[in-house]
Amino acid sequence: MKHQLFLTALMLLITFKSFAQKTVDNDDKSWPGFFKILQTAVKSGDKNKIMSLCDFSVMNKDDFNENYEFFFLDDAKKSFAKAKQNDAKKTKFELEGLTNATEFYQLTFNYTEKDEDGEVEESSIIYYFAKVKGKFRIVNLELAG
Repeated sequence: MKHQLFLTALMLLITFKSFAQKTVDNDDKSWPGFFKILQTAVKSGDKNKIMSLCDFSVMNKDDFNENYEFFFLDDAKKSFAKAKQNDAKKTKFELEGLTNATEFYQLTFNYTEKDEDGEVEESSIIYYFAKVKGKFRIVNLELAG
């Protein structure tokens, strides 16, 4: 009887842990959940999903659409595929027009390429995230280099 109770309790614990992990993995209210949702959307090239994960208080939708390919295609797609949620660094930054935001993160992908003349060119794509109205969102994007 004790053995059966132990096995039942163990199965319940495993089931609960599995359910709790799935909930976190699909929830944009937590950083790990948001990152997984974003990573999946970027890998699959789901522009509409990526846009739904943006806060346009600071970013301009037209600018986002014009520059989408720089931030979410080719090199960025490959970088996101390899990225881990811990690659984004918790930070503090201020963006004019962004109110009620907390828990800021910054993710930077650095690239080095040689141009036609053999000169090394360095560039970076920087993604800024924050929790806005209880949900994590992309709040700003930058190209550097």
